[in-house]
Amino acid sequence: MMLPENSDSKRKTVGVFLAQVSRVWGTEFMAGVQQAAEDHDINLVCFVGGKPSSLVNPGQLQNSYGLYDLVKPNQFDGLILAADIAHGLNEKEIQDFCRSFAPTPMVAHAIETDGVPHLLADNIKGMKFIMRHLIEEHGYKRIAFVRGVKGQIEAE
Repeated sequence: MMLPENSDSKRKTVGVFLAQVSRVWGTEFMAGVQQAAEDHDINLVCFVGGKPSSLVNPGQLQNSYGLYDLVKPNQFDGLILAADIAHGLNEKEIQDFCRSFAPTPMVAHAIETDGVPHLLADNIKGMKFIMRHLIEEHGYKRIAFVRGVKGQIEAE
């Protein structure tokens, strides 16, 4: 696979990192990203590489992140991190992963880490709206809540 060299290209190229796309969330997220790329005439390269666990490379200055190592500095105009890329990682692991792609600009969906702009859904208002609807419109009184992945910002 030949990855784009963007130094003298006028059309922008953006990489997207996801842990998986097999769930509904991943396919819906990518559909939105693909539509935005088409609308703005942007090349899109998707990397579905699972959780980015750092592997020690003896004799190398930087650890390896497997498939994500295909992305080199200045190769992409920007990178998008999907929320699931950070599931199961602590703050330092996320920061180390993000730093390994410097100086490439990066944005994240539902991942908060220093130096990376992010987008978060307002889940508190959303949950209040859903609860009000279930109680007022349907008359429900016994409602259970099943939380998401511990440590994932949207589940918290």
